[in-house]
Amino acid sequence: MIRNRLAELLAERDLKISRVAAQLPNLSRNTITATASNTGKMIQLETVDTLCQFLHIEPTDFFEYLPFNIDFDITITKNEALFTDVTRDTVHLRDEDIKFDIYIKVNNVSTQSKIFGYLGSNGNGSVGTDIPILLTRDENESAGFADFWHKKITPGFRSIVWDQLKSNLAQAISESLNERLAYEDVSFSLSPKNLILDTDFKSDLLNVDDFGELPF
Repeated sequence: MIRNRLAELLAERDLKISRVAAQLPNLSRNTITATASNTGKMIQLETVDTLCQFLHIEPTDFFEYLPFNIDFDITITKNEALFTDVTRDTVHLRDEDIKFDIYIKVNNVSTQSKIFGYLGSNGNGSVGTDIPILLTRDENESAGFADFWHKKITPGFRSIVWDQLKSNLAQAISESLNERLAYEDVSFSLSPKNLILDTDFKSDLLNVDDFGELPF
């Protein structure tokens, strides 16, 4: 995995994106924002060159690298979601209306993949509002993802992996809801921001980056 460190580099220098955009007329504010958030799939070499010159750094300072990729394989195993009334305005999810299997795959081109299995289910919530999602380690797994998360994934990459996990979950649940509650005038697209995810390696329920930072 490769990411750029622009957000940290700007924060270290107390620089706002609007200020950088004003000083670099060949880079738009949108380009700098997208680069800092690591949302794009490609960065132009000219962009990297300009930012490195502006920040007085080397490209090796601009990028961070980990020698593996992380992917998610999600299978919905249960979906009993129903509209709350005939108007089809709201879908309320009761506890465990939706269940799924998820495999976290750590891939390296030169070594065998590591796979961590989890079971997932929802808590009470309505589509369009916050929905609790709990991941529990599959009892058949000898080790969970938590140890790998804390020892192998740097803080900068954790936020990217966490956002990717939530995005994949939102997409899988949305597709399952659209398949189950298929109507011409109704479709679902869950926002990752509405999934309140709780796992053994990180939780949206705690106001910390990960369990390693708890004050006890």
